[in-house]
Amino acid sequence: MSDKGVTLVALVITIIILLILAGVSISFVIGDNGILTRATTVELEYSKTEIEEKFEMIVNDKLMESYSLAQSDSSDLSNHYKESILIPNFIENGYITPDTDSATVTDVLSEMVETPLYSIYIVNVSAISDNVGIYGQGNLSEGDVFTLEVKTDDTGKSTGEYELKYYETGDSEGEVLTTVSLYQSNNS
Repeated sequence: MSDKGVTLVALVITIIILLILAGVSISFVIGDNGILTRATTVELEYSKTEIEEKFEMIVNDKLMESYSLAQSDSSDLSNHYKESILIPNFIENGYITPDTDSATVTDVLSEMVETPLYSIYIVNVSAISDNVGIYGQGNLSEGDVFTLEVKTDDTGKSTGEYELKYYETGDSEGEVLTTVSLYQSNNS
């Protein structure tokens, strides 16, 4: 007489194989180098690139506008690139907010500056790009924030350039995304 059926050994082996396959699948999806982790990393890199490109477009548009003004009134071109024009314009449009906790830059073109200058500005990513909703909404102490920071020379004087940075955590060094020149000094 022959009995047909599944032996207990075959059933246990099948369950073990299914558990191994489930473990491999789960680690492939949510592991350190899994699909979800890589998707989050790619999304963050895309957000950084988007903010960088849109911020550079805003800067270039403003510089072109300044160039047009200089051509129309035959004035010195450098007068239209001054930080006293550009930084307040970015603040007025809601693109940046002065970080009042950061040190104030007092020696940067002081005769031309009508509003306080700060070393660090917090970038309002939602004002620049509607597609960045997850990243860049934090602050310097906790991280996940885009900033615009003045570059200075060895003496502490502004070079006329700013670095767009991203801070992932509060204790991390800011990752420089791009450097933008916001004005031409009278020396150039």
